[in-house]
Amino acid sequence: MSKNFKIRSSKFKPWFRIWFWFFISLCLSLGWIGDIPVMDPYLDWSFYLTISYFIWILVGFPLLGKFETLIYVTNAYVKVLKNIY
Repeated sequence: MSKNFKIRSSKFKPWFRIWFWFFISLCLSLGWIGDIPVMDPYLDWSFYLTISYFIWILVGFPLLGKFETLIYVTNAYVKVLKNIY
């Protein structure tokens, strides 16, 4: 198999692991909040959790991918520069 895959395991992405487990907790919280009766404090929480969920999907994961790629490329350049000098 080739070692030049664009997709890497989350084993090599420490930030992704943290964000992934936060996303799982967000999904579980939405499931819990959807199961309880509709009352004032829970209604507010469901609104905030739903907004957080969609921001996480539409903004968080794409930005995380760009951020981790930037870190990966920067570390590769640092290794090359250390070998040169």
